[in-house]
Amino acid sequence: MMLLAVALFLVIVVVAVWTKHTRDARIQWIKDLDLMGTWELDTSKSDDPPTSIRFTGNLDSGDFRLESAGEEVSGTWRLSGTSLVMNNEESGDLEYEIRLFEHGSIGIHGSGRERQVFKKRIENIVPLRRRS
Repeated sequence: MMLLAVALFLVIVVVAVWTKHTRDARIQWIKDLDLMGTWELDTSKSDDPPTSIRFTGNLDSGDFRLESAGEEVSGTWRLSGTSLVMNNEESGDLEYEIRLFEHGSIGIHGSGRERQVFKKRIENIVPLRRRS
């Protein structure tokens, strides 16, 4: 009976450690992804029209505004596993596979966005006031 209790305790510890590690790894991936801000389609290797997506909200959900070829679409977004789910009233939920290549560079793949690479626009530049 004691051996069964020890085995059960070890299983519980292993599951708890694995769950914490998985959760911590996901939180770190979301932080590394750093979606908040404006992302521009890397058109250097394609003929796609200039496209930008602005994400606002918190780390794993919020609002978006997509501009492409003179059109503007807005709605809500959320992360589900390794997928980016974008929802607007016209098209409903659109799910895209999202990959982090390096800081400031992501890949989005899915319906209408096949193998597109987006680069994060640097927006934290503060103009310095000239001395008079």
